[in-house]
Amino acid sequence: MKKIILLSLSLCAVFSFASAQNNCRLYTNEVAAPDGIKVAAKTLKQYEGNLYDMSWLDKAVKGKRMVMIGESHWMTSVHQTAKSIVFHLNNTDSFPVLIREIPFSVTPFMNAYINCETGNCDELLTVLKPYVGSQEEQNFLKELQKWNSEHPNKKITIACSDFEQGFQFPLRNVLHPYFTQQGHTNFKERLMAANNDLDLVFTYIDSLLQQSPESFHVAGKPYLNKTFATQVIDNLKAYANAEKSRQLAQHAGKSAAEASTAYFNVRGESIKNNLTDEARFGKLLKENKSILWGGAAHTIKYKFDAQDKEAFEGSFLCNEYEPTKGKVLSVKVMAMSYDIPEAYYTGDTYKYGVAQFEKLVEAYKNCNTARAAGTYRMIEQTTEVTNAITAKFKDNSNQPVWLAGNSEMNKLLKKAPHLKEDSQLRSFYAYDYVVVLPHTRLYTRLN
Repeated sequence: MKKIILLSLSLCAVFSFASAQNNCRLYTNEVAAPDGIKVAAKTLKQYEGNLYDMSWLDKAVKGKRMVMIGESHWMTSVHQTAKSIVFHLNNTDSFPVLIREIPFSVTPFMNAYINCETGNCDELLTVLKPYVGSQEEQNFLKELQKWNSEHPNKKITIACSDFEQGFQFPLRNVLHPYFTQQGHTNFKERLMAANNDLDLVFTYIDSLLQQSPESFHVAGKPYLNKTFATQVIDNLKAYANAEKSRQLAQHAGKSAAEASTAYFNVRGESIKNNLTDEARFGKLLKENKSILWGGAAHTIKYKFDAQDKEAFEGSFLCNEYEPTKGKVLSVKVMAMSYDIPEAYYTGDTYKYGVAQFEKLVEAYKNCNTARAAGTYRMIEQTTEVTNAITAKFKDNSNQPVWLAGNSEMNKLLKKAPHLKEDSQLRSFYAYDYVVVLPHTRLYTRLN
């Protein structure tokens, strides 16, 4: 397989819930707790505007080198909760490395923006819009910028750990300026002439890279140098190999799940390499405490079945990678249901290239054609365990709760062994702590 869409821009996301199903289950806390099944959960208190009180993590985080935050993507309240953890940890301690599930090539642009005080700050934000096109993500970058300005001795550095998920961003913002400023002004035309043949594309790019002087960097952007260009190309090749693995599995008659596994295995190895290679982020992780903020699938700490194979980095960082082995705290943040910004009924800013997000919006619109306020569509599968938690919301004025995930699920299994088949118990089991929000709003996408 030589061909994939050369200039595609896709942001893959893995959900543990069946969010794309065509159903209209709506959230209600009028749920009876199953007999004999109780979950010990405490209220997550809110303070200082939209931030949450995370002091309950203080004892658990002692002695840890890394805190992993596993989220459901594109959920405003989930994002707010994760953000609360980031700033709490850096206010009470120092976790200066923030790992994000974003393509590797975005890293220097994000760091340039959050350390920008004058000049081209808005220009940098424009470059970043493919990956921070929501009000929530842009606000967060601005808050990081403010933090770094006000805390010069406790600055936060971003490490984007994912492989490239499309060619558009790295070509436009890294490789095109890097090679054209060396005199290869026909770079774009040569790529187009390859007609999506990736063997030709990479052969051409590799030949240019070999000719590049070690000392050269893009004018005004010292981070766009030969080392970084090499690393970006490696991540592009990993992306292409992942797509090739998926398509080969499909052509061999494998199931959709098996084809996805083939893709994610390549992706997972690339992420691990980005995190541990000392020329990339390995040195940062060895020398500093860090926060890994990514999808819930990336932050699994405990395997429910010993034979389970995790494609992503969570279990590896917890159990195999020496600098963090045995020194990782894992927190999952999830919402039971969601609604959408009012503007999505009349505008189409939600149609921005991520199919899963668009499906979430369309599913909600189909479920609430009357646009009734206070209507939330369920995104999590309803099980005995989630019913036990939802019953707590009723007694708790619909406030978010937190619980000791792995510990609490082990207690439940001893009392009710049949819950080993409960999908939500298996999910909660994978994390030290789980924060559960009754509902949230989807991100507000910007034009």
